[in-house]
Amino acid sequence: MIALWAYAIQCDLRPFKPDPIVRFIPKPVTLAPPALKINAADLFSAQCMACHGLDGAGSAIRVALPAIPDFTNAAWQKTQSDEAFIQRISDGKLPTMPAFSGKLHDEQIKALVSYVRQFPLKTSATP
Repeated sequence: MIALWAYAIQCDLRPFKPDPIVRFIPKPVTLAPPALKINAADLFSAQCMACHGLDGAGSAIRVALPAIPDFTNAAWQKTQSDEAFIQRISDGKLPTMPAFSGKLHDEQIKALVSYVRQFPLKTSATP
């Protein structure tokens, strides 16, 4: 009788296997990266000033590159949409304007556009 009892304990005689216990494991929470602290003036100085000048007029290089835009010209600014401006910075314009899409983040490019939009305001405020 003892041998029969030991055999029954060792054998699983159920007609189906029970489902494994499904444990709720919460997905790890991914936090958004902290907002970039962008100093657009420093970014302009590092990436744009060599060609466009400190004031954005581009007058120092205009002899060599006559098509360089004058960011201080309010009339020129009105002809440029933000989307077109972002696209120009991202993709560049051959042969002289380099593409910055691999060098700058989208937020940095948008900050540059906002910064450049302020040039006409600075020149009109100067007496």
